Amino acid sequence: MFFLVIILFVVVVILFVVAVTSVGLSSGGQEEKVTLPYRQKKFFFTKSEQEFFKILNSHINAHRYTIFTKVRLADFVKVLPELRGERTWFNKIKSKHVDFLIWDLVESKIVLAIELDGKSHNGSATTKNDIFKDKMYETIGLRMERVRVGNSFEEESKRLVSTFTSPQ
Repeated sequence: MFFLVIILFVVVVILFVVAVTSVGLSSGGQEEKVTLPYRQKKFFFTKSEQEFFKILNSHINAHRYTIFTKVRLADFVKVLPELRGERTWFNKIKSKHVDFLIWDLVESKIVLAIELDGKSHNGSATTKNDIFKDKMYETIGLRMERVRVGNSFEEESKRLVSTFTSPQ
């Protein structure tokens, strides 16, 4: 019987050693490097976003304003904690983003949100999302402008910059 307990103990120890080494511990007690399944995307912007960004950037006073791109709504919009279903409302914004935000460096505030609307904005799901975003911007009191891909980005950029640089 004692012999059986010893054999069982040795088997458990062997299984433990095999389990620990298969989890990734090397002889130095360090975790082995694991290759993560991520790669950098080839393009950060779509072709239209890149073109619009360059043109818009050429029209702003870089000493006064800067452009942030692809900002998550949840990074600049908060859900009132006293509302019922706070988590549900947060979930509606946590994975959505705005294409461009114009930040006033002097006033330390967002002066304009810009959505670049391409062909993808013709679908019913996107239209529903656009309606939600329009209402959200109105609710938080932030001016939001939409620019259709295909419009003159030069003219649109001039128009947009005039909305936050001209006297109110």
